[in-house]
Amino acid sequence: MSIDVIDERLNSLYELAKEYPNDTNLQEAVALIKSLRRSRGSLQGWNERYRQDNGVLKTQMSDVSQQNSTLTTKIAEISQENSTLKTKVVEISQKNNNLKIEKIKLSHENTHLKTELAILNQEMLQLTEEKAQILAQRERAIAEIKQIQIEIEVAATKVKATKSIFGKFSILWTLIKSLFLDDNFGDYGTMDNALPFDQVNPK
Repeated sequence: MSIDVIDERLNSLYELAKEYPNDTNLQEAVALIKSLRRSRGSLQGWNERYRQDNGVLKTQMSDVSQQNSTLTTKIAEISQENSTLKTKVVEISQKNNNLKIEKIKLSHENTHLKTELAILNQEMLQLTEEKAQILAQRERAIAEIKQIQIEIEVAATKVKATKSIFGKFSILWTLIKSLFLDDNFGDYGTMDNALPFDQVNPK
């Protein structure tokens, strides 16, 4: 039975109820039908709203699912970035430790170099003092050699001027004693540079 036929029969029933207002059964039947139709209309309205709300809810759920997927992707990216940052932090920490070790090594080397420099400075000071002593000894040796040369020249002159063998020997002995037998090698004493008196050939 189509809806149009049902509506036509209901309209006929409504007209009949108007003609017989005192018919309780007829009036109750019409009231029941109207109530059912109102309930049906409300149900259809609710059903339509449910469908609309359900569609909206599905759309929202789809959006939430999409957002959730996006958030999951972002969380994965952030987790990857966090892992990369942790790796970089570990690398930086390792480099920092290596730099600290190098700094300690350089500090030890610097201390060692300072110690070696102090030793070298001390050795240079000692060498300078030794050089000064050597120069002083050299000057004394030169002076002593010059003094010896003078004494030898004086002795040679005396020997040439002396005719006596004893006199010559005495001059040479005095020279040898002065040069080699004196306890104080640095002090040669005072020599008489005057020519000795020759008794055989007085001058």
